[in-house]
Amino acid sequence: MTTRNIAAAVLFILCFSRNAPSFAQQTDRPFSISPNPLIEQMLRASPDGDQIVELRGYVGPSTPDTVRVYKSLTLSHYFEIPRSAIVHSSQEGDAKTGPVKLYVRGSAMIVSATRHTASAASRTRRADGLVIRGFASGHLECEWQDAIGGGRELSCNYVTDLPR
Repeated sequence: MTTRNIAAAVLFILCFSRNAPSFAQQTDRPFSISPNPLIEQMLRASPDGDQIVELRGYVGPSTPDTVRVYKSLTLSHYFEIPRSAIVHSSQEGDAKTGPVKLYVRGSAMIVSATRHTASAASRTRRADGLVIRGFASGHLECEWQDAIGGGRELSCNYVTDLPR
């Protein structure tokens, strides 16, 4: 590098760095970071710290009090969620055909239903493999689980109350 090139580089740096603030000057200025409005809305909707759960699916026939959300387009499993428990909704993709994300209070009581054929509904398989014909007495045991791809989903199993 020649002396002329070095002098030009130094002159260039001096000319442009005079107007640029130093790192210390940049950090002395307060800068604005605003909270996300959606986060603020969710915090207001859950002041007692109730967990907010994300449910994803396709909105089906609903009532004034509940929203029915199908987990997939097979229409074999759906949730009925009280409208009062929905904190926020977000449409994914096409508004006419795409799924929706619903943000729901974790403490909300929702209905979970699975469609079966009549013959499948008339059988209950016990843990020992015995198939019981007819309607068995039992109950649902449900728990929230992390869903693949993020969010949470409710997983339910029917447990018979019949003696083994």
